[in-house]
Amino acid sequence: MTTLERQTYSTQEAALMAGVSYRQLDHWLRVGTINPCLDANPGSGRPRRFSAEDVDVLCEVVANWRNAQAVVEDFRSGQLWTEVSQNR
Repeated sequence: MTTLERQTYSTQEAALMAGVSYRQLDHWLRVGTINPCLDANPGSGRPRRFSAEDVDVLCEVVANWRNAQAVVEDFRSGQLWTEVSQNR
C-alpha cells in the first residue's frame, strides 16, 4: 500500500463509511452531485480517491439528505455539497 492510498479512501470505502451503496455513490460522482477534491481530473480507468475531509463532507451530505433537511433540487444540483464543504 502506498502513502497516497493510506491517506485516502476508495469509492467503495467512502460509500461504506457514508452508508450508501457503491452504485449510488458512483452515480452521484458521474452526474456531478458529489465532487471530491482529489478527483478533480478523473480519467477512464483511473480509480477515484477521497480524502478524509471528502468522506466527512459526504457523510454530512448523506445525513442531511436522509433527515430531509436538504431540498432535493439542491442535492441534485450539487449545491448541497458546495454549501457543506464551504462551511468546514
